[in-house]
Amino acid sequence: MTSRISRRSFLWLLLALAPAAAGAEQPQRSAKEYIKTLEDPHRVERLKPAEVIRTLALKPGDVVADIGSGSGLFTRPMARAVAPGGKVYAVDIDRELLEHVARTAAEQKIGNITTVLAEKDSPGLAPESIDLAFICDTLHHIEKRAAYLAAVKPALRPGGRLAIIDFSTSWPSGHEALRYSVEDLERSTAEAGYVKAADYSIVPGNFFHVYVLKEPRAPERIDAEMIVRLRDEAMYRSEIMRTMHFLTDVYGPRLTGSPNLKAAGEWAIRRMKEWGLENGRLEPWEFGHPGWLNERLTAHIVSPVKDALVCEVLAWTPGTQGVVRAPVALLALPEKPTAQELQSFLASARDRIAGKIVLLGKHVAVPVTLNPPPRRRDERALRAAYDPNNPNAGQLFGRPQRAEERADPSRLTPAQVTEAADIFLVAARVPVKVLDAGREHGQIRAFSNRTYDPEKAVPTVVMRNEDYGRIARILADGTQVELEFEIVNRVYPEGRTAYNTIAEIPGSDRRQEVIMLGAHLDSWHAATGATDNAIGCAVMMEAARILKAAGVRPRRTVRVALWSGEEQGLLGSQAYVKEHFGTFEEPKPEFQTLGGYFNIDSGTGRARGASVFGPPEAATILRQILQPLEDLGVVGAIATRSRRTGGTDSTSFNHAGLPGIGLAQDPIEYGTYTWHTNLDTYERIIEEDAKASAITVACAVYHLAMRDGLLPRFTRDTMPPSPARSETSQ
Repeated sequence: MTSRISRRSFLWLLLALAPAAAGAEQPQRSAKEYIKTLEDPHRVERLKPAEVIRTLALKPGDVVADIGSGSGLFTRPMARAVAPGGKVYAVDIDRELLEHVARTAAEQKIGNITTVLAEKDSPGLAPESIDLAFICDTLHHIEKRAAYLAAVKPALRPGGRLAIIDFSTSWPSGHEALRYSVEDLERSTAEAGYVKAADYSIVPGNFFHVYVLKEPRAPERIDAEMIVRLRDEAMYRSEIMRTMHFLTDVYGPRLTGSPNLKAAGEWAIRRMKEWGLENGRLEPWEFGHPGWLNERLTAHIVSPVKDALVCEVLAWTPGTQGVVRAPVALLALPEKPTAQELQSFLASARDRIAGKIVLLGKHVAVPVTLNPPPRRRDERALRAAYDPNNPNAGQLFGRPQRAEERADPSRLTPAQVTEAADIFLVAARVPVKVLDAGREHGQIRAFSNRTYDPEKAVPTVVMRNEDYGRIARILADGTQVELEFEIVNRVYPEGRTAYNTIAEIPGSDRRQEVIMLGAHLDSWHAATGATDNAIGCAVMMEAARILKAAGVRPRRTVRVALWSGEEQGLLGSQAYVKEHFGTFEEPKPEFQTLGGYFNIDSGTGRARGASVFGPPEAATILRQILQPLEDLGVVGAIATRSRRTGGTDSTSFNHAGLPGIGLAQDPIEYGTYTWHTNLDTYERIIEEDAKASAITVACAVYHLAMRDGLLPRFTRDTMPPSPARSETSQ
């Protein structure tokens, strides 16, 4: 947008009532002065906001963009008109005016206004995100009107309208340079691709025209009958909990490289074959480490009291070679030591720990939880997170990032401290190392010896915080404590080759193109891996079963993938993407055939929305596909440009430049209780939520498999750069 006046006066709306001669340079005025001008009673009387809004026949649920919103003169009453369920975007290029709009809306308790800081030549609205674009006393500031109106056009939904109010040549006095003829307006709108639908004479000296698209876009074709069939199958003939039983009770835990994980994959293939899926197979990839399984663990305090202890074994550590009974020493390592400081400390402790079971680290003081965490996502925050025009969209999701600290190169990292301590403990022939779980309510997260080599570690357990604290306090009294352990672990050399589990519903006329849905089948070993992530696998398997049971004959091939190695850093999905697709920069022939990969990996909570790697147009298509599922709690879809890996397997696809689609879920007990803990069992699954997620996935996969085109992708000009390996986060 180009102005013929000063910089501040260039901003939306503001010259409309300026007293100086038209076209002259105006002195800068504060935002407060402009707001006073824009809210002048004479201007309100002239523009008749209430009558204009009645004429536009706004209704609850409509979404409006007030472009050039200024002080919010129309924004506020429009927001009231479209409530409940609707929304108004206040679009402007003046940050101070937008802050005034937001502040005023909060004061008046209007909760459905979102401010959008626009660029000078475009409103910056997401595709197909509004029902009405409203431009009042603003178009006269824009020199290239047709180009600007063309930039508005993609934001209109099918059936959307453009309403323009502005000075006409009949304006009684002054501002001659700001007036323009109806012919000029019709020429600009026609060039931009609009046709006039109505004109009104209710605003004196102004034209008030309403336009629609010359070539209306057809909405995404939604097969309502098929949605009913899929929902009926999922709700009344579900097999999802039966699948959960086998993946958890029978085959859990499913540590990468373990025989349990391979057996779970083989069972899943047999089950999906029974449902009618084809081409079931285990696709190998090189894990490079042996498999490992804990077969037995007993832990007791035997002196000065006798009691059982609750522990979990650290993966890829050795067993005790029988029952071990020994006194205990607590070794509190220094914080952020230098290498020399750590070596000096360990050397000084050698005699003190000789022949003893070592509690490594101070007891962690875990505070009492006074306010329980939410189990469902806040509806207002959720809708804000999936608002395509919200600059902060999507920030509700993802695991919180720790604030980065500038590393002191002279200080060891926690991983380096652990490595040095393990070398010391092995050399000292310590019989058992005990770590504090550091979590409330008996939760234990037991991960692994990072070397994957049991010979480089001593037998290691993670003890629940309550037991660790009890022992530490008794030791602090000066009383000797004796513990007894028996740990039996087994190593499986064949686990160096791991497998992804694959099965398909073959397509028809577009069978070479593929819609994928998947989740990681591997788990940690402290429990049976129900919420992380057997439920994700069960949802995806159930979605495929639903499609087959409903008689779907997809145009594109539908491929289920159950990954391994996710917990070790997305290794299985990364190997698959590398083998089949390559990357945007170095593509393989299959790269262009993928129409989308759906991923679910956040526990038992139902799917609430989708994030797709691609341009805004891709999110618009998904949003329309998901809209019929609002009653299940699904609120929409947003686009992401991030190619960083981390968190879950959809990012392996994003990293390659492929359309990964991550599903966000309600957080029910996930981050707070079950994620990677010894509490992650079948009992934590909510069947109704699992069914709802399966319906959402099945419906979305169906429509992407049947539509004429693939999801829009980034082009060579718009593809975000691939991050350096050091910038990825696994």
